[in-house]
Amino acid sequence: MDCIVKKLNIFLLVLLMTFLLSVTVEAVKGDKRETKTFSLNNGLDILLISDPDVHRSAAALSIGVGHLHDPVEKQGLAHYLEHMLFLGTKEFPEVGSFKKFLDEHSGGSNAYTGGALTNYFFQVSHEGFDVALDRFSDFFKAPLFDKKYSEREVKAVNNEHQKNKLNDGWRGNFISNQISESGHPLTKFGTGNKDTLSGDNRPALLDFYKKYYSASNMKLALISNMPVQSLIDIAQKHFSGIPRRKVSIPVMPNEYRKPLNGKFRLLKIKTIKDVRSLEVDFPTIRLVEYKESKPATIVGSLIGHEGKGSLLSKLKEEGLVLSLSAGGGSSHPDINSFTISVSLTPKGLDNYERILELIFNYIRMISDHGIEEYTFKENQTMAQINFDWKNPDEGMGFIAGKAALLQDFSLENINTL
Repeated sequence: MDCIVKKLNIFLLVLLMTFLLSVTVEAVKGDKRETKTFSLNNGLDILLISDPDVHRSAAALSIGVGHLHDPVEKQGLAHYLEHMLFLGTKEFPEVGSFKKFLDEHSGGSNAYTGGALTNYFFQVSHEGFDVALDRFSDFFKAPLFDKKYSEREVKAVNNEHQKNKLNDGWRGNFISNQISESGHPLTKFGTGNKDTLSGDNRPALLDFYKKYYSASNMKLALISNMPVQSLIDIAQKHFSGIPRRKVSIPVMPNEYRKPLNGKFRLLKIKTIKDVRSLEVDFPTIRLVEYKESKPATIVGSLIGHEGKGSLLSKLKEEGLVLSLSAGGGSSHPDINSFTISVSLTPKGLDNYERILELIFNYIRMISDHGIEEYTFKENQTMAQINFDWKNPDEGMGFIAGKAALLQDFSLENINTL
């Protein structure tokens, strides 16, 4: 398998040097939206979207830090901080007042903690947007982190962990991470529980907040029916006061699983639900540096092709699988992988070695014969069509996605996504 992994990495590198897949236009055809990107003096990068037709206003603020940055002795700290942040601020000390305001103005909020990203977002009626942003921004200027709610939120984190233990996807991902190299951040327990967060968490919480929650490590995205200039004014008014601190984000080791002398690791995981699946995971080069050429997308389109002569058609012909998908993934900009996921039939579960044989034969065939130019152009054309004619989206889920993308893409390129 070492040879196959090396070939796949070389294969991806060749793609990087050849064709660009990214779209180059900056507006969807017929789109009424007006966008603006700029940075505040404190280093906060901002994306604004003005659309007269959106039903509600929404905002999202992402921070370039996640559970991979947890201290070893306080695993789950980034997630715990996400829980504690919304429990009152200097200007708005009443716990639950932000949620109450949103509820009264047709809104709602949410947040999540990823490996290298924490994202906070909300939506609200247009009339309540200014006040909501005032309250929202104060969480990043003067949160109280009231100690009397510490135990309650540890219990909430622990409850999430108990729920996750019943999720087959979460279990598989957790076990897969645990076979990473000893000491690699991927082996950390990102959710946390009552054991990893026992004792007095406040000193570690404050240290983590001051260490990473800097305006220069944040990205803000807003969408509303307001004119662009009004959005600029409101963003400057509420977010210029977020402190800018000296932030040093540690680089994650890209090599999280070392080769095993031509062998591969096989994990067999007992599921809770009646599901049968097979995943083949290849650690890859750092793909974020090649986000414009999208090599994983090209390779994924070939391996995941569903037409005549495809890998999927052969697997279905032998009665082994129901579906197949392939593509790149990342838990951190420095940690990347390419995964082939297969939904198995009962026969496929009993004959997974045959499926692996066909998968690796298919990869060898692509690597040996190379890729025709029409494959690149076909992917490029489809990407352009999807971009040109996509339906305008809105709401806090949409704007949270934009705030997350801002962590990996420059302000100049964000409008092409």
